[in-house]
Amino acid sequence: METKTECKVFFITDFNQQACYLSDMHKKGWKLVKISWSLFYHFEKCEPEDVVYQVDFKESKNKDRESYLRMYEDYGWEFVTSCQNFVIFRKAAVKGDLEIYGDRESKVEFVKTIIQRRYLLSLGLYFILIGVNLNEHHYVLTLILSAIYIPLLLLTGYRFYRLVKNN
Repeated sequence: METKTECKVFFITDFNQQACYLSDMHKKGWKLVKISWSLFYHFEKCEPEDVVYQVDFKESKNKDRESYLRMYEDYGWEFVTSCQNFVIFRKAAVKGDLEIYGDRESKVEFVKTIIQRRYLLSLGLYFILIGVNLNEHHYVLTLILSAIYIPLLLLTGYRFYRLVKNN
């Protein structure tokens, strides 16, 4: 079986773009097999089809994972892979609902879960690192960390704001 790997970077707010990318790859005859290190997308050659991919966010240590996957399977979604708590599903574009979250409230709740589990955790880690570095009088390191991290946090926060506002 012919395979290929592509390196792609998606922010945690880019789950819609990630799903579109995977759907486009499938239309070109490459189905997703797995994702490693959140960067490397492994594909297998397949018949080009109009397939919709969707991304969900679920804790990997969740006790009800089996019933969670079965629920999506019952609605026609095929589990593909998971990486960093993001779960990838796919199904033929002609089968029923083409989105996992069909209503506004569900989409907003999905985005809020990612904010709570990833963004706020990242923000907390930043403040801990800054506190430790300032306490140790590492001012240059603190400045460098802040110069990199603050714009990323602001960009990600703005993207989450737009996601919640637009959904």
